[in-house]
Amino acid sequence: MTLHIGSLDASGRPTAASMAGAIYDSLLTQVPLGANEDPHGRGKIALAIAQGVIQYLAANHDAVHVTVRNNYGHGTHEQSVTIDYD
Repeated sequence: MTLHIGSLDASGRPTAASMAGAIYDSLLTQVPLGANEDPHGRGKIALAIAQGVIQYLAANHDAVHVTVRNNYGHGTHEQSVTIDYD
């Protein structure tokens, strides 16, 4: 799976199906845009947060481990992950 930082469209909103888009949407549910608020500033904040989180995860991927339980009675398997982003 590739994590997508996202980018801003012409209206100042982050692209859909991106981390920035998910952050932007969450911000909207918590703090709706004001009547005359330009979405560019909020979009840039969401983009910066997404970029920082994904770059941090990529730089520290050794700290992320996935453990898969074997349902057939043979224990578990632990696997380090690789974090891909664009």
